[in-house]
Amino acid sequence: PEKKNRGLNVAEQVRLTIDNIKQENGMNSDEELMLAMRRQGIDFEAWKNQMEENIMRQGVIVTEVDRNIVIEDSGTVNYYKSHPEEFTDPIEYKLKAIYISSQQRSSEEAEKLKQEISSKVAAGEEFASLASAYSEGPEKETQGDLGRFKEGELAKDLEEAVVNLKTGETTPWLKVQDGWYLLCLEEKKERRLKAFEEVKKQIEEKIFAERRQEMLQKFLEELKERSYIKIINPKPFDS
Repeated sequence: PEKKNRGLNVAEQVRLTIDNIKQENGMNSDEELMLAMRRQGIDFEAWKNQMEENIMRQGVIVTEVDRNIVIEDSGTVNYYKSHPEEFTDPIEYKLKAIYISSQQRSSEEAEKLKQEISSKVAAGEEFASLASAYSEGPEKETQGDLGRFKEGELAKDLEEAVVNLKTGETTPWLKVQDGWYLLCLEEKKERRLKAFEEVKKQIEEKIFAERRQEMLQKFLEELKERSYIKIINPKPFDS
């Protein structure tokens, strides 16, 4: 069975070390590495087993370090205050749309159709019904539903047109590559900074992971120094 130590994948670390040695010495197989080690009086399996034991031993140390990492409340509060962008929900728009194609239609015909739709919107007719009746895009089948968009996800000109709308208001007709859109703002969620208590656990996990990563990196560097062997003849099959 694959050897593991409380989340540390021993077999994977051994394989990475072996692969690194082969890569650095221009070797293509384990057999090539074994032959080079044998010529230096090193038993490959004994060396590999020793490396596994080192990883297991060091893994216990890393686990014990985990237990001793303490995240102070002051540290989480400071992180929260210093990184508000990480905990801010962006503006989100829910839009309905009517799309009119400019294909196979003269400018005069398109303008007449847009004015007809705009007049009905102004008269208070339900936007969803108008979308079902007039839209020439997929919105026709969804009563105009275009979906939800977070800040920055809409095309710039479309977002600029909806950013100042109030719920229920519509944009002017917006020209796109092959037609026009009339957008209606169905719902808008304003930008919101999450409360500290909402994200406290998330911050603690992030700080913990960063500190643990520092310790793990140090461990792997020490492991590399202990397990690394210098191949005197990196091309043992060359004459």
